[in-house]
Amino acid sequence: MRLIGKKPRMCVGDGVPPEYDDVARETMLAYADCTMEGTPHESLRNLGFHARRPVPAAIGMEIMRAAVPDGYNEFTYDLVGRIEGEVILAREGSVCVYVLSPGTAPDLKEDERDEMDAFCSDKAPIGGRALRLWWD
Repeated sequence: MRLIGKKPRMCVGDGVPPEYDDVARETMLAYADCTMEGTPHESLRNLGFHARRPVPAAIGMEIMRAAVPDGYNEFTYDLVGRIEGEVILAREGSVCVYVLSPGTAPDLKEDERDEMDAFCSDKAPIGGRALRLWWD
């Protein structure tokens, strides 16, 4: 475990290499209401968040483990670990993950996700094709 950032300082696990601290910090801030108590989290969370760059799915799982340690409704961080390839972590009101081509999405049952949509390059947060996974 190590601390990243300045105020507020955040703790990430050893599974997040330092070169991904920027994505870890912005993701943890977007999900501040999942780890922080009290009213400050309301001003920190970001319900329209898309990470600045993709990360390998295994790193994404570790970032989401720190950001949403107790899960979020039907979402648990280990679901990200079942993805092959790169992902863009997001929050679109609720938990959202974009699987970038040529990634492989996990075989999720309907009760493990609320929406799954394929996006063409004009709608993906970063050029190319993406599969959007969203949990309410």
